Amino acid sequence: MEGIILGLILALFLLPLGGGMLVAADSVAGNRRSPELANSSFAIQLFGVILLVIGILPWIAFLFALAIWIFAGEVVFGDLTELLVALNSVIFISTILLAGAMLIGISRLIRQSRSTEQEALLDKMLGSVKVMGWLWFLFGILMLFFPIGLILSAILLIIIFVIIQRRSACQSELLWILMIASQKNKPLAPGVEAFAQECQGSYRRGAMCLAHLLNSGLSLPDALDRVPQVLPESVKVAVRVGWESGSLAQALREIAVSRTLRKPIWHTVAARLAYLVALLIVLLSIVSFVLYFIIPKFKKIFMDFGVELPKLTLLVLTVSDWVVEYFPFVIQPALTCIVYVLVLKCWVAWRPKFVNRLLFRMDTARLLRALAWSVDAGRPLTAGLDTLARWSPRWNIRHRLACALGGVNRGANWSECLVDQGLIRPTEAAVLDSAERAGNLPWAMRELAENAERRLAYRLQLCNQILFPCVVLCFGGLVFFFVAGMFTPLVKLISELSG
Repeated sequence: MEGIILGLILALFLLPLGGGMLVAADSVAGNRRSPELANSSFAIQLFGVILLVIGILPWIAFLFALAIWIFAGEVVFGDLTELLVALNSVIFISTILLAGAMLIGISRLIRQSRSTEQEALLDKMLGSVKVMGWLWFLFGILMLFFPIGLILSAILLIIIFVIIQRRSACQSELLWILMIASQKNKPLAPGVEAFAQECQGSYRRGAMCLAHLLNSGLSLPDALDRVPQVLPESVKVAVRVGWESGSLAQALREIAVSRTLRKPIWHTVAARLAYLVALLIVLLSIVSFVLYFIIPKFKKIFMDFGVELPKLTLLVLTVSDWVVEYFPFVIQPALTCIVYVLVLKCWVAWRPKFVNRLLFRMDTARLLRALAWSVDAGRPLTAGLDTLARWSPRWNIRHRLACALGGVNRGANWSECLVDQGLIRPTEAAVLDSAERAGNLPWAMRELAENAERRLAYRLQLCNQILFPCVVLCFGGLVFFFVAGMFTPLVKLISELSG
């Protein structure tokens, strides 16, 4: 009972903590180009100061206990192992301190106009705060009581998946409406307002706000920048490129068609991934319940009857005891490393080679398609690169595009600059150079973009078809091992008593 009460207290503390980090990061990310964003800097700074105080307290307590242990000779830590566990716990909790410092930095950045470097810094800080916010929010759910918390996490995962899919469907519908209105040279606001009447919840409010901004005279790219989550950031960049090049209708059509073709593939992958994660969480909750409540009763029953447990059951118990005993020494440091690696990933433009080969083609396809619109409109390639370098949603892509643009301005070949920055492949650069000499560069860019998306779809389907059955079989093996270990004692007990 005391453990349950402690878990509830921790949950009531961690849920607002992680939720506040997520709300602060999302509010800045969604309104980063809105003029009203500076008004929220004080609230974000105040929340950051609160997190700083909360994050400093564990370090003060740890250093004070360490000083008493060393200088006063009092037994605070039983041995070096307990000291290392306490140190690891403090390092893990210090993510709260790090989040507070970053929120204070974010509040300072949003008070003024930002340079390209400051925009990249803001992206890094927002990504780090989101990682730590999700960490503590999920920890708060788990602390409600471990098995129940795991089940709630699975339910939350399903709810988040449904919300994301529903929002994605609304975004695709809005994109088609904007495309049809642009092709027929009709005002955009009436169509958006009519579409908003069919939506619900926060998306309805966002669509109505977009219609109001369009009616007030703002251009479509500027209006989208002020309304978060109405369209994805990558689509907003494509809309801006199409608007500046004078080919908005064509840009909207190509984006809508591309999203429609890719949606079934991404939906299948996301659904299976959510299923596996939910299945793992439910399995962990059931195993935790059985090990905590059922196994002790099993042991007592067999001791009362003077019957030894089967070897398979003893193996299951040994594995479970090992996990419980060595959890602080294996799982906790590993989790700490994972959290800090995810935070570091927000600051370093690096991806594992496998992930890079899998997802790199998305960036290439978006880049080539946007440059094709600029070339079709008679704009120089430098103008398209400049727009993408200023408005791309990810800071590392903006940095690479800015470096490529600098090379082009110094007189280097534009395709070679893109290859040097890892944005296209050398074979694609050769195709583009040949197409440029032949006068059909936009067609070649679109073909290469479609080819990149097709290859990405093939890779995702291949991984999906191979890995999903393997993971399910692994889960099945674990379930068989556990169930067999729990069922054989009953068989042995019945046979012993009947004999």
